[in-house]
Amino acid sequence: YLWSFRNEGVFHEHVTNIILEDLVAALQPRWCRVSAEFAVRGGISIKVEAEYQSKKD
Repeated sequence: YLWSFRNEGVFHEHVTNIILEDLVAALQPRWCRVSAEFAVRGGISIKVEAEYQSKKD
């Protein structure tokens, strides 16, 4: 699943949000956080977090 994003031309933040949306759809959690670390060529690493909070609480 994660490797499917390898050749996508999207921003890291968007990939992280897609993963979060897929997890929320599959698990229907009350709360969920996705932390993603991307190692980019050139030595620049990017860390992104996305969070979901259910409105039913």
